[in-house]
Amino acid sequence: VATDALLKFLADKTKPPEISVVRFTRDFVQLAFGINSSTIDANWPQALAMMTAPMRERVSKQTDSAKRLDPYRAAQIRSDLAIEDILLIEQTPTLLHVKTTLSRRKGPLLGGGPFTTDRLAVDLVEAIVSVSPEHPDGLAIAEWQIQEPPAGPGAAPKKEGTHSP
Repeated sequence: VATDALLKFLADKTKPPEISVVRFTRDFVQLAFGINSSTIDANWPQALAMMTAPMRERVSKQTDSAKRLDPYRAAQIRSDLAIEDILLIEQTPTLLHVKTTLSRRKGPLLGGGPFTTDRLAVDLVEAIVSVSPEHPDGLAIAEWQIQEPPAGPGAAPKKEGTHSP
């Protein structure tokens, strides 16, 4: 018969350490939101591989049907991504709610030219999965939502969209 202390110990041993959550989140947002025309064909499949199977299927269908990657390939854009913060908001035995704020600078892939900067607040639901070669951190993206961070105190975030790079 398992005691409460033993059950708690086993539960703690199966959840990923905080450093793994930060590393996984950082790697995912870099692949999914730091998109360059020259690396999108390599990085986007890696971002998809970091998702749960249902999420990957849904995002792939949306991306393919809307041909969302073609404009990035053709535009010859470079994105420089800065991760401002990564916060663990809530945790259950099987899911983590992680919020990250990103600053993204976009400009021409080669040479000079005008750059634009935007900020994104990305809410991620990370599923705790079995550690495997596909998921070495024991995490997979189960859902995400993108918002524009509020301009000032008390301003509500403007919803920009879901499931798109």
